Order: sequence, then structure tokens, then C-alpha cells
Amino acid sequence: MPYSNSENIHFTGALMGLTPEEVIAEEDAIVAFSELREFIDKPVKTYSSGMYIRLGFALTTGFNPSILIIDESLAVGDQPFQKKCTDRILEFKERGVTIVFCSHNLYQVKTLCERAIWLREGQEEALGDAVAVVDDYTGHMRIEADQANESSVQSTEGPLPQWSIEKVILKDSSGLIRKSFVNGETMKLEIIANFGPAFQGHPGLHVSILRDDGIIIHTSHTPKEKDLKSLGSGRYLGQLTINKIPLLSGGYRILATACLDSKIPKPEKWHTTHFTVRSQGGDFGVARLEHHWRELK
Repeated sequence: MPYSNSENIHFTGALMGLTPEEVIAEEDAIVAFSELREFIDKPVKTYSSGMYIRLGFALTTGFNPSILIIDESLAVGDQPFQKKCTDRILEFKERGVTIVFCSHNLYQVKTLCERAIWLREGQEEALGDAVAVVDDYTGHMRIEADQANESSVQSTEGPLPQWSIEKVILKDSSGLIRKSFVNGETMKLEIIANFGPAFQGHPGLHVSILRDDGIIIHTSHTPKEKDLKSLGSGRYLGQLTINKIPLLSGGYRILATACLDSKIPKPEKWHTTHFTVRSQGGDFGVARLEHHWRELK
């Protein structure tokens, strides 16, 4: 006959070196945390994967471990239960419990960890501040994806097609070319577009800033009443300045394209440029909102 989960709780406690009395003292709290009280006496083989993970997490964290090793289990379960698990881990962190968290959920790594190690084919690729390591990892993955995309496109000889972006140059407020910025700095984009020597009409530029995971941060285009600077032979220069970069630590890309009368061309004519942002302070997320903490007396 299979063990009931109540018996499994006692068995797990015994393996962790607890006395029966210590297990009994924590049993109700463990069952309550798992939210499986009406199923607790059912064989675990009848559980769904989510129910199994709920009970496993409740058991693992219910006996106040001195070292907590946890993997992707937070990805299972509904949002309220995931939050409850995260809150419990943060409680352990506040109490000084050693936590080893193995995950591909980069947001949770940034939230739960102070230091991180990136393993690549079993070897250490990066070790240090969790936010910096995650940013290095996402940047590496983005570069690999770009290289794969480039290799799948056959190169063509001859002049650039019309309505193309020749280059996008990123500069700081001093005019130095850079690909890495600190939030709060100024970033200037110089965009050279080629419309062809026979071009007629109103030239324009369309620019989007995306996070590495594809989330669109901002999109802008040149207003029709504002001309770009003509460089001759159908080439134009546009300049876009972003004051006090509000973005937080991470990798980002700029998609730029030339357009005619605000009409956006096909996706294959977008030009991609990458840059990174490092955060000052402990904030993380998508953007840094202007804020202050009021001193209460």
C-alpha cells in the first residue's frame, strides 16, 4: 500500500534528522501552506505536477532548513502560490539562510539572488553580482541569436537598397561613441538613411527601442514638418537625443528604418543596433521612475 502524504511528511522529516515531535509541530503549517488539505491522504501518484510541486516546496521549506536548494519549482502553480513561495524564500534570505537557486527565470534570479554564476556547458562563464551576470547572459544569448539570423540570410552584392539605414551611431553627451551607458546619462543617436539618388517625397525615420526579450520600450518617428539634414545623393542624417536614460540594467536594441511620408516599410529593412545599460543603486525592472522616499518623523 502506498504511503499517504501525511506519512510522507513524517518520513521526510525523519530524513532531515527531526524527531517525531518536531515533525508533528510543523505538520499543520506544512499542509496549510501547500493548500492541499483535502487531498493530503491521497496517494502522491494521483497528484498533478502542480500539486506535487506544491507539496514538495511546502515540505522543503517547512522545517526551517539552514541551507535551501531550489530549482524551477516556482514556475509551477498559479500566480498567488508563486508569490507565496517567493515571499517565503525572501523571509529565509532576511534570516540569513544560505539559498542556492538554480533557474532560467532571469527575473527571479535578479529578485532572489545577490550573486549568481552562469554555467555554460558545465564551465563557469561568469560569477559575480546577480544583475550583472544576468545582463551578461542575456547579451550573450542575443548575440548568438543575431549571428544565427545573419547566417540564415544570403548576402547580396551590389549597392544598398533604397530606403535603407546605412548606420546608427550611439554617442554620449560628450560626443564619444559608446555601446554601454549608465541610467541617467544622455544617449544620442545619429542615423544615416539612404533613399537613393532619384528619391522624391518626404524622407522620414522610424525608431523603436526594445528590451532584449522583445518588449517594446518606446517608438518614435520624425514629424512630417521637420526635415532631416540632406547629405546629398539621397542620403539624410537624423539625430535623436534621449535625455536621462530611464532604462534599468539590461540589454536593449534599437530598430531603425527609413520611411516615406511616415509609411513604414517591410520588416527586413529594419536596421538593428544593440546597447546595454547599467543601473545605479539597487533598482531593477524595465525603467527607473522618478521617485523619492519621504522621511517620516
